[in-house]
Amino acid sequence: MLRFGAMLRDGGKWQERQVVPADYVRHLSRSSPYNPHSPYSLQFDVNTDGHVQGVPRDAFWKSGSGGHALYVVPSMG
Repeated sequence: MLRFGAMLRDGGKWQERQVVPADYVRHLSRSSPYNPHSPYSLQFDVNTDGHVQGVPRDAFWKSGSGGHALYVVPSMG
């Protein structure tokens, strides 16, 4: 999960190779314009509106089963 998070933090690149399209990563890390009532995009929660105080606005995360979570904060990378 750490490597996956690092790849997302780096805009979809892993070891200088574009693994996931940068536009896709950009889209999943920002609120979806198709659902203005929820800070969510492509299965990821996002904080672009600052609703989670004390967390950078570029943060995005995905929670999973068993309490697992992946948090990505590009500005802290």
